[in-house]
Amino acid sequence: MPKSIGSEHDRPPRDGEGFLRLLADERMLALLRALNDGPLERAELGRRLGGPERTLDHRLEALTEMGIAVRRPSARDHRRVECALTEAGGELLQVAEQTQAALLLAPAPRRASISLLLKLIADRVNRLILRALLGGPQPFRELLRLVPELRRGTLQRHLEELVAGGLARALPGERGGARRYELTEFVTLLARVAVLAACWRLRWTPRRVPRMAGDLAGLVRVIASRVRLPPGVRGTCLLHVQPPPGVEGWPDVELSLAGGRISVLAFDPARAPDARAQAPPLALCEALLSGEPSGIEIEGERALAEALLAALAAALRP
Repeated sequence: MPKSIGSEHDRPPRDGEGFLRLLADERMLALLRALNDGPLERAELGRRLGGPERTLDHRLEALTEMGIAVRRPSARDHRRVECALTEAGGELLQVAEQTQAALLLAPAPRRASISLLLKLIADRVNRLILRALLGGPQPFRELLRLVPELRRGTLQRHLEELVAGGLARALPGERGGARRYELTEFVTLLARVAVLAACWRLRWTPRRVPRMAGDLAGLVRVIASRVRLPPGVRGTCLLHVQPPPGVEGWPDVELSLAGGRISVLAFDPARAPDARAQAPPLALCEALLSGEPSGIEIEGERALAEALLAALAAALRP
């Protein structure tokens, strides 16, 4: 968390859609990191960051308008202005730092700059394609069906960007068929970043619920290979995300727990799971980050559900 934050009465961020693009700007990210040492007087910020004063003022104004930073009279001299991150700004900076941590864990050939990676993820079309690939490898034609708003040229261009950025790869077609595209292992390392980002959006821009909040099946598939259960844990557990008012219901995810691993089961309404865990999206995101199930409503075998949540949280840690 930042060393000094703005007032708890500062208004929350207005722009839930543009925060990843904000982090993708290296100069804006440098400003956030400087503010993390704040509060700093405007003159000190200028000395630390350099560059034209007008540009710095424009960036500070943008952060203030978004509720990420606050400007106020200096505590030492009311004729001067000091700047600090708000609580929302401090949490947003954590998203960037977690992205950086994931980059350091990636294989050297897959490493990219944090700004390039965040630009890829911030792009709405790229996110639609990544979500379409969460279910497994898909041929080009199927991706066109799954993301119908894209034309062939647009889809091809964005797939090339995702492949170049290490988020996707092309697989040769079977028996001369069309090649398919799938997510790389690197995406698994970014799963925690996705949950952090969704948690930030849910906490600070609740009127704009991120799609990822309800895409629990996709998240589970991404991290399934990293999940390790304690010996003897066995059964089935259904996870349910309670959608907020005005949002359509999201599909439940039923998992099989056996042999220290998990697997996603095909939905069968006639099958009764051994445990059921449900929560609003923010509570679920917080549980996945902490491993603490206090905000989760559990029915049936509580120990089974708690073991699953703890294993999912462990799989999300770097």
